[in-house]
Amino acid sequence: MSFSREALIESRESAWFLIPERETLLQRLSFLVTDPPRHRERSLALIGPANSGKSRLITQFMKMHPAVFGEELDLKPILLLRMSPLRNTSQLVDRLLALVTPVKVSGNEDARTEHLLNLLDVVGTRVIVLDEFHDVLSVGTQTRHHMLTKIKDLNNAGLRIVPVGTERMVDALSINPEPSTRFTRTKMDALTFEDSLGVALAFFAHLKLEEWTDTYQKAAEMVYVRTSGIIGNQLDVLEDVVLQATQSGAKVTSRLYQDTLERLGF
Repeated sequence: MSFSREALIESRESAWFLIPERETLLQRLSFLVTDPPRHRERSLALIGPANSGKSRLITQFMKMHPAVFGEELDLKPILLLRMSPLRNTSQLVDRLLALVTPVKVSGNEDARTEHLLNLLDVVGTRVIVLDEFHDVLSVGTQTRHHMLTKIKDLNNAGLRIVPVGTERMVDALSINPEPSTRFTRTKMDALTFEDSLGVALAFFAHLKLEEWTDTYQKAAEMVYVRTSGIIGNQLDVLEDVVLQATQSGAKVTSRLYQDTLERLGF
């Protein structure tokens, strides 16, 4: 059996690994969609190191509550917006508008914000995920305050907000004390060894390579330690080993895992 690089990446990205802690996080995120309105809407800040699986978790969350496309109206319970290119609140509003309507909305920022809130109500949006939220730190101090105030206004309007980012996001949320208290902060920690082993076995099963599990168990502790229990790092190693073994015929041994770890810089 062999895999093209494209097919392997697609398979890796479509897999979901049943890690108890992350299943609990998924349930907490799901409640943000299904809970009835509250006087003060709850929001959840998702914090974790780079490559720790935050984006994978959000992708799975959105699969649980997918958009429904109709002839006259599309329903979008969750919107995902990456904060990286945003430089001011006007861009934030325009990017959110673009997620729900192809029509460019004119008017000043307050008018566009009101139009946005009306549209979000029509399409049934309950949750806005703000990925790479730590990038708020790349703009000026005054703009950061305005960003957080705008996000607070969205929350006040009944939307549940999920900022996602690295530890730097804690600093970003602390810029404006009032809105920062609205987020329950939860961390995505490194995997336990048992969870790390489970990810590898599930990855091989997803690829129908169950016979690889015995060999991997001999190298599992080395891979776990060298990748610091970070799921994305571990999957990078597994992906590379699969490509080498299935395309070039390299024998799957502990040495192959060790060489791959060194080549990838772990």
